[in-house]
Amino acid sequence: MNKKINLNSNYIFIIIISLVSLLRIFIGNNLGLWFFINSIQDDLLLIDYSNLFNHFMNWNILSLTKDISYSLFLYVVNISNIPYTFYLSILWIVCGLLIVYAIYKFLNKNKLLLVLSFIFIVFLPIAFDSSSGTRVYRNAIMAPMIIIMLSMLFIFILNSLNDTDNKRLLILSILLGLIFTFNFYIKEDGILTLPILLVSIFALIVFHCYKFRSKINFKYLLILIIPILIFGVSTLAYKEVNMHYFGIDEINTRTDGELGEFWQILLKIDDNNKTNKIWVPFSTIEKAWNASPTLQSRPDLLEKWLHSTWANGNMVQNPIPGDHVSWSLRDSLNEAGLFNNEKQADDFFKKVNSELNTAFDNGSLNKSDKIFITSNANGKSINEILNLKPYISSGIKSCIFYKDITIESVPISDSSQVITNNNTKHTEKVLNEKLVTAEDLNKPTFAENLSLKLMKLDIKFYQIISYLVVVLSCISFIYSVFIQFKNNFKNRKINAIIGFEFLLLATFLLEIFAIGWFCSWIDINSGPMKFYTVACQGIFALFEVISICGAISIYKKNSNKNFTIRDYIFSIGKD
Repeated sequence: MNKKINLNSNYIFIIIISLVSLLRIFIGNNLGLWFFINSIQDDLLLIDYSNLFNHFMNWNILSLTKDISYSLFLYVVNISNIPYTFYLSILWIVCGLLIVYAIYKFLNKNKLLLVLSFIFIVFLPIAFDSSSGTRVYRNAIMAPMIIIMLSMLFIFILNSLNDTDNKRLLILSILLGLIFTFNFYIKEDGILTLPILLVSIFALIVFHCYKFRSKINFKYLLILIIPILIFGVSTLAYKEVNMHYFGIDEINTRTDGELGEFWQILLKIDDNNKTNKIWVPFSTIEKAWNASPTLQSRPDLLEKWLHSTWANGNMVQNPIPGDHVSWSLRDSLNEAGLFNNEKQADDFFKKVNSELNTAFDNGSLNKSDKIFITSNANGKSINEILNLKPYISSGIKSCIFYKDITIESVPISDSSQVITNNNTKHTEKVLNEKLVTAEDLNKPTFAENLSLKLMKLDIKFYQIISYLVVVLSCISFIYSVFIQFKNNFKNRKINAIIGFEFLLLATFLLEIFAIGWFCSWIDINSGPMKFYTVACQGIFALFEVISICGAISIYKKNSNKNFTIRDYIFSIGKD
């Protein structure tokens, strides 16, 4: 009788998951895609990269300014002849299935809990936000890919603790390495996800060496580091491809290489004219020129840069804000005839950087005494760091309370919704589907109208329940730590779960802080934190699911009565 009930329960579970997945695909297919029509450094650039033959065979000054993972995703979409929105929906469904697998195998087999976790992940509001989910840009895959990567890491960690099947662990290790590498190169700040991988693998190695110090399994240790090896080999291969086609073994010459280092040196030069908004004023550039004979030999470059279109013709009168100076440099180099290829610019700035570093060493050029957390953003004083509070607060509210997540109901200016040209037609071919137009927004089909209503309802519902879920997840995390403390941390699986939850929180806060630091030159009212912290919503959602399910699992093991979710909720705080 019990077997029959369990069998029926499994069938019902599969049916519900399937129906939810179909609903997600239906809504996803009616997202209403768009992009900024003139964004040659953003949307259009990555769309152009997706034509891999053209990208590698026809170099231009923007060829190595952004990482390539999203363009590879577009390439796969294009050659498959399957709509882009279908792929996006599948990514979110894979997120949900990985979470369900992880919970079922390691935490709890309660079907209701599994269904709720699946629904919570696949309908995260960021997927429907106009600036991230529906815009044809890399933000659309950042949240689902970070969830997939971290879910794989979680599964890998718990399998490695008690799995004697090296073959299965090897497969997981290879998959994790490939997924991590792809995720790392979606955006130039992929370095922020590296600590959680390295710390997790290091902890597993230390645990194994301590537990089996008299009989260390070196084959097992090799399997543990395979994700790092795959990432390292893939990075070398990526650089080698760029070396073959572009003549330089760098991933990105806007932030790396000699040209990238020149930008980093400009950020470090001490200059009282620098502000939180103006990272590199023209006076800083003049200081660099005065310290470098190689730069002085090219007054035409200085003149081109001074009168850059990025500064409306005069950088003294109209300082270029934030990191836009690094973009304007490429244009000025090109206009001065110093950027006919990557090697030319790299060789030129190799001499320049050597001279500037010598100037730093001999004191003829002063370094800023401000604090730097990354070489590609400005330094800040203690007071300026404290002034990041509004940005950090905005990022947290956007990620955990879904503040400002919206679906635009009117056409977005300067976008493919209001302008049709060769770029929109080309993009539709790449995506294998039609972009939404102003006319479509004014006269939606029944399916589009229904999907729009469901998406708006979804966002509103998440905003309402967010406070309860955040509080419950934080209490669950504290509860889990407290119970393990009472038990002297004897259960290694629960220790690993708690440790992973802590790493998720740490990664979330690290990314929010780093992005807040970078975005502080942008007007906070324009919503920069929502746009740049897309992946953070995925990280915190994963923390919420794992912490709640993990605490329920702990409660079940420590309770002598029959378990229900209601019992857990009302028991919190009694221990």
